[in-house]
Amino acid sequence: MNNNVFVLNIILSFILTLILIPPLRKLAKKSGFVSRRPSYKSKRVGIPYLGGGGLYLSFAIVLLINVLFRESLGVQKSINSILLGGTLIFILGLYDDWKELPPGVKFIGQAIAISLAIALGIRTTIGYIPQIFNVMVTFIWIISITNALNLLDILDGLASGIALICSAALLLLGIITSNTMVVLLSSVVVGSTLAFLVFNFPPAKIFMGDSGSMFLGFFLSTTAILISFAPESHEIALLSPLLILGIPISDTLYLIYSRLKKKKPVFKKSNDHFVFHLLDKGLSEKKTLLSMYLLAIFLSASAIALTRLSNLAGILLVGLITIILILIGRRATASERK
Repeated sequence: MNNNVFVLNIILSFILTLILIPPLRKLAKKSGFVSRRPSYKSKRVGIPYLGGGGLYLSFAIVLLINVLFRESLGVQKSINSILLGGTLIFILGLYDDWKELPPGVKFIGQAIAISLAIALGIRTTIGYIPQIFNVMVTFIWIISITNALNLLDILDGLASGIALICSAALLLLGIITSNTMVVLLSSVVVGSTLAFLVFNFPPAKIFMGDSGSMFLGFFLSTTAILISFAPESHEIALLSPLLILGIPISDTLYLIYSRLKKKKPVFKKSNDHFVFHLLDKGLSEKKTLLSMYLLAIFLSASAIALTRLSNLAGILLVGLITIILILIGRRATASERK
C-alpha cells in the first residue's frame, strides 16, 4: 500500500469521527441513552453513550471507500469477514448498552459473530498444529480480547487510548511486514480512536459503551491474526500479539485472580481493576491514564522488537517484561495485602 493511502485513511477517519460524535451526543441525550446512575466507572450521570457508533461508522465508511476505489486491494474477502463480524458485535454491544444483557446471552451473541468471521476465513495459521486447533485458537483469542477490552472500559480515556496505542503498533508491524490488509485496517482505527479521545479524555463528554469497546476488541484481535509474526524457526515472535494487547490481557487475568480469591462471580462488575489501585495510591485520573499509556507503549515497542530478535534474545526479553509487570503489580496492590 502506498504510504499516502494509509495517511489519508488516518486523516479521513479522524475527521469523520470528529464530525459524527457531536450529533451522536445530541441523539443520545434526546433519546435518554445516557448514564443513569453513578457506578464504579464514573460518578457522574447523564453522560451520553453512542460513542461506539462514531467509531464503528467511521471505520465502516472509510473501509468501504477503500474497497470501492482501490481495485488492486485484493483483500476484500478478509475485509468482509471483519466488517460483517464487527457489525454483529457492534449491534450486540449497542443493545447491551440499552438493556444490559445477561453474560450468557452476551457470550452466545459474541460466539455467533466470531464463528461467522472464522467461517469467512479469519483464523490463525500456526503451521505445526492441525487446522481444527487453529480454529479453536482463533475463537478463544478473539472472544478473549473482545471481552478484555470491554472490561478495560472502566475509566475515561482508558480503553480508547489503549486501543489507539495497540492499533498504532499493528500499523507499524503491517508496514514492516508489507501487509496491506493490516495497514489498511489499522490506519482507519488509529484515526478514529485518536479523534474519539478528543471527546473521551477525562472528563469524558461521551462514552463508547459496550458497542465501542467490544467492536475495538474484535477489531484488534482479528487484525493481529492477519500478521505473520513468526516465520520458520522464530517461534518466540508468536508472543508479540500478547505483548501488544498486554494491558487488556493482564487486567483481565488480574480480575479473574482477584475475584476468584475473594470468591466473587468472575463476570460481575466491580472495582477490582488494576487502575483503581493506582487511583487509591493517590494518582490523579490523568496521571493514572498516562501511566497506563506509557506501559502500553513499552509493551508494544517490546512486541515489535520481539519480531526482530532471535528466540534466545526474545525469551530473555519476555522474561524481563514478566518480572517488570509482576513488580508493578505487587507495588500497586501492596496496600491490599497489608
